[in-house]
Amino acid sequence: MQAKKHTILPLVGTDQLKLGSTRASVRQEYAELYGGSFQRDNHDIDDYGWFHAYFVNEVLCAVEFFEPCEVYWGEVQLIGLEFTVCKELFLQNDENLRLEGNVGFSSLKWQVGVYAPYGTIETVLIAKDDYYH
Repeated sequence: MQAKKHTILPLVGTDQLKLGSTRASVRQEYAELYGGSFQRDNHDIDDYGWFHAYFVNEVLCAVEFFEPCEVYWGEVQLIGLEFTVCKELFLQNDENLRLEGNVGFSSLKWQVGVYAPYGTIETVLIAKDDYYH
């Protein structure tokens, strides 16, 4: 089984999952985790238990991670981090965050989005350039 620890490489993916990969290659790499597919917002999405892989024309354009996955921005583990701490971390390098109240934000510069409906980060979505616009 693949490690549940991923380090974000902005606009590239993670150290383990590269944006631009084919759907077939992701399914092959994570076959033991594959739990089915669904569609949302013009994306084909594959469920891998602790992440969702978003595809357009069979090419990976975004990945949304959630527990029990660990997702690192540098040395900081984002999932479970207090929202205000995460927001300040991103504001250091992207003063134009698109805030969604106190429950999330999107970084257009880094193409990273977080969701924290209860005060701590529950999901982290990383995407190809221009996914968030």
